[in-house]
Amino acid sequence: MSSRWRDSKGTEGPTGHSAARMLQACNHQVSARRLLWAAHSLSAEDEFEQLKLLKYALMDDLLTGRVRITPLLTAEHSQASA
Repeated sequence: MSSRWRDSKGTEGPTGHSAARMLQACNHQVSARRLLWAAHSLSAEDEFEQLKLLKYALMDDLLTGRVRITPLLTAEHSQASA
């Protein structure tokens, strides 16, 4: 009796203890990928929060008049006309 299996492509693979080790290795890889994804997700959320704060600060500067946009508009208008 054979202790091997065949996948959908007909490739033989081990069974028994070696298959259990392969499965365990795959589970460790999945766990590592999940941890990396979670870390990336947290850093993306932190970056998003920082960008939102920057947006609110820029909006505040514009709405209170601390930063004038008129020079930017006239410079863009003169470049478009040329």
